Amino acid sequence: MERGTSKYMKPIKFYSRLQSEGKGVFTEQKAKIWLKEHKLAFEEVSIQRVTRDDIIHLLQLSDDGFESIISKRSSLYKNFILNGVLSPSMTLTECIELVLKYPALIRTPIIMDDKKLQVGFNEDSMRKFIPRPHRKVYRNFSMR
Repeated sequence: MERGTSKYMKPIKFYSRLQSEGKGVFTEQKAKIWLKEHKLAFEEVSIQRVTRDDIIHLLQLSDDGFESIISKRSSLYKNFILNGVLSPSMTLTECIELVLKYPALIRTPIIMDDKKLQVGFNEDSMRKFIPRPHRKVYRNFSMR
């Protein structure tokens, strides 16, 4: 786990494709650098190790359900659509099982804590993970 100054907060979970040797998707690297620069504690988890509880929590935090966490640009997704593996008639349980079996379907990075979710990297949206009092100080400092 990366250490930060936010000791009173539960660590942020950072889901990525590769978690070793600094490799990974460019947006994952940018998100990780952003978290470190803002001294936010996080636990990096390989998307291959995502659990049923993790997926359920992601869906609870998501405004758009599976729409926001599935990588529609992936060749796996496109292949599943063409072959009828993914369909609008799938139940929630079937979707969860499919994602557990094929975690490559999940967009990365995914950054979340108990109450907030960020899929992909957007610097402005990432600010939600900075504690409110620090956010105000950071905003005032960056406006100078």
